[in-house]
Amino acid sequence: MTDNKITRERIGFDLRQLGIDTGDLIALHSSLKSIGYVEGGAETVVEAFLDVLKPDGTLMVPIFSFTFTSCDPTALHEPTKTPSRVGAITEAFRLHPQCHRSLHPTHSVGAIGSLAEELTRDHLASTPIGIGSPFDRFRERDGTVLMLGCDLTSCSILHLYEVLAGLSYIHIAYREGWNHELAMIGRDGKKVVGLQLYETPGCSHGFGSAGPILEKAGVLRRGKIGNARCMLFSSQAAADVLIPELQERPDLLLCNREECQICPRRRRRVKVEG
Repeated sequence: MTDNKITRERIGFDLRQLGIDTGDLIALHSSLKSIGYVEGGAETVVEAFLDVLKPDGTLMVPIFSFTFTSCDPTALHEPTKTPSRVGAITEAFRLHPQCHRSLHPTHSVGAIGSLAEELTRDHLASTPIGIGSPFDRFRERDGTVLMLGCDLTSCSILHLYEVLAGLSYIHIAYREGWNHELAMIGRDGKKVVGLQLYETPGCSHGFGSAGPILEKAGVLRRGKIGNARCMLFSSQAAADVLIPELQERPDLLLCNREECQICPRRRRRVKVEG
């Protein structure tokens, strides 16, 4: 195993081979196990990215906790303590001493670098991944999205494109009757209740449909980091391609799984409006 270990230096080399360099703005979705045996684990991956991007670059990572009181009435979100539920690398990133975490109880993001405070500020004033959110600010600065060992079904910014395309189904929640009232603990230690989530990020199992469209447009690039297959694309270029597609085909990103609780109802909305 040690003969095949992936080092911090190797990850840095592979990042540069992908065209990532000092000063870049990157949003990372990741799978640690896909890389192979990483010497030092998830923390090594984080440091390798920071080696390449610093001093002027910024790395943004989802640190989603999905703290819905609709799921658990006793759920409380404490920004300094509630862990990420979207992978080992994201949790290592949350624990990094330089990480700025946005104040949002379900879809917080973390950022390290020159734009960290700008990207993560005022998240409670916006929707989870909608207009004014960290992902929207990221797109406005044309950051690069990197899918490390995972496919587009893990790509959060596609939810933003649904919002920017003006699709009405974004207001349909996962289950009938859910109002998505949230509860959280703020940075000052005071309990805040009654925060209503709107423009709800829905199912992402259909997001793979965006891949061929982005590839045909020349937006999507591929490569490897360690053993992990990667995809990367300009967030604004992808928006320019996908938003008109979604306006023409509003069911493009909806899945066809029988067990899905949200896409069938969202598809019915599309049909009614069509």
